Amino acid sequence: MNNLWFCLGAALFFALFFAWGFRVLPREDWQFLAVLPRKRLSDGAWEGQNLTFYGMFNAVAHVIAIMFFLVLTASVGVSTAMSILTFVLLMVFCLPASRLLARWIENKPHNFTVSGAFFTGIIFAPVAIWLSDMITGPSRDIAFAPLYAAMAIAYAIGEGTGRLACISFGCCYGRPLGNVLKGLDRFIRPLGFVFTGKTKKICYASGLEGVLVWPVQAFTSVIYVAAALASIYAFLIGSYGLALVTTIVVTQGWRILSETFRADFRGESDVSVYQVFSLLSIGFVLVVWTWLPPFGQTADLAAGLHVLWNVPTVFFLEAWAFFIFWYTGRSRVTGSCLNIHVKEEQI
Repeated sequence: MNNLWFCLGAALFFALFFAWGFRVLPREDWQFLAVLPRKRLSDGAWEGQNLTFYGMFNAVAHVIAIMFFLVLTASVGVSTAMSILTFVLLMVFCLPASRLLARWIENKPHNFTVSGAFFTGIIFAPVAIWLSDMITGPSRDIAFAPLYAAMAIAYAIGEGTGRLACISFGCCYGRPLGNVLKGLDRFIRPLGFVFTGKTKKICYASGLEGVLVWPVQAFTSVIYVAAALASIYAFLIGSYGLALVTTIVVTQGWRILSETFRADFRGESDVSVYQVFSLLSIGFVLVVWTWLPPFGQTADLAAGLHVLWNVPTVFFLEAWAFFIFWYTGRSRVTGSCLNIHVKEEQI
């Protein structure tokens, strides 16, 4: 398959997916996917556990990101076992960090921070690569540069797609239009978001229900995925260092800038911890770039795509999707009450 056509096809898919998501997900009816009865109350009703579209879109984002990661690593000859093990080892660091850092920075025990998880991941990625290589069988010519670049690309695709989850739940939201750069209002206004629903975070945390706000999540989705697709093309032609640096500099550069457009709580300081994380991440990757060992093998896209037809890979993707949905989709900040009864007229 032609590398350019592959990237263009992926771009078309994301364009259609995002166009739909940006249009419908700010609505009230796209926050909760289902409610499970948990405990019977004294009045006969049931306390419910809310399952959110936030969790569903996070699961979708993870699966898409992993698919790209596996295709890219397989295209340079890395075994599926090593790729999956590297990913799992990295998640062992990142998933707890996403909650622990949110608790530390925002004093919110039930929130997640993607920025904190990413910063943890970018630091521990070399360790995860080394450990997975040792476990699966030490190799003389470890594909360090392609693996690190593929991780960065998968992160950008995952967070870019995962911002649909933020739109659905109403978190990571922008400031009201006119409160940031007034000269851009006329250009941004047609793209702005209006969130509805008392249980959306933007509504109960900042009282911005029905207010036209900066579509920060949408900009993040487009910029991150565009950077990832450009880096995928660089990866496929053998420029692994360029793919790594492009992805990190663009995504973290936007992260630093986008904080100025956000209205949700980012800490007490004018310069948020997340901006510091992003700046440190750029510096760390630029340093790593200078000593990346050369890797002469050119990517074979057809060989990479073949990995997706592997039955164990499909089972892993399904299991991981379920885990992420269950981990992030059970709402801890909203509740529900169910009244379950018999429809007498239907008997």
